Amino acid sequence: ILVMYLMLNLLIFGGASVAAERRNGVIRRLAAHPVRRGEIVGGKIYGLMLLGAIQTAFLLAVGRFALGVNLGANLPAVLLVLLMLAWVAGSLGVLVGSVVTSEDRVVGICVLASLLMAAMGGCWWPLEIGPPAIKTLSLCLPTGWALEGLNQVISFGSGFSAVLKPVAVLALFGSVANFLAARWFRA
Repeated sequence: ILVMYLMLNLLIFGGASVAAERRNGVIRRLAAHPVRRGEIVGGKIYGLMLLGAIQTAFLLAVGRFALGVNLGANLPAVLLVLLMLAWVAGSLGVLVGSVVTSEDRVVGICVLASLLMAAMGGCWWPLEIGPPAIKTLSLCLPTGWALEGLNQVISFGSGFSAVLKPVAVLALFGSVANFLAARWFRA
């Protein structure tokens, strides 16, 4: 659930805030200063990552202390995967906000994309009960890789090394989304 809501919130907030700031002229005013597009995009994504970190900390604390959820023995690995997912989700949100101009369309696209990624990535049901094609499809999505890492650490008690591949793939998703968002970002 945390993976789905992290993706949903950061995609929507990232995309809608870029579209709103474009509409209100904030981005145009920022562009008048000696900053590059990549720096503006990086700042937006950094703020979204902080929002994701706060959301993650709150939901993990509620899950652990109020609901008794076992987070596994390797909390730093869990946090690393979730922080990387926050980066990817924030980057994708800024990318959508950079490409789509209307706030309403941005929100609709982000809701649809995040729910599809949640469903196909394994947030709604265990991928083991679905056909093999769904497992393959999940590995084309950031949610699938985040859940792969989290399942290894939380469900199977694996060590920190089990999240290195999922974190590397999430870093690739984030890097590509950052590059594209900076390239297509406009006032």
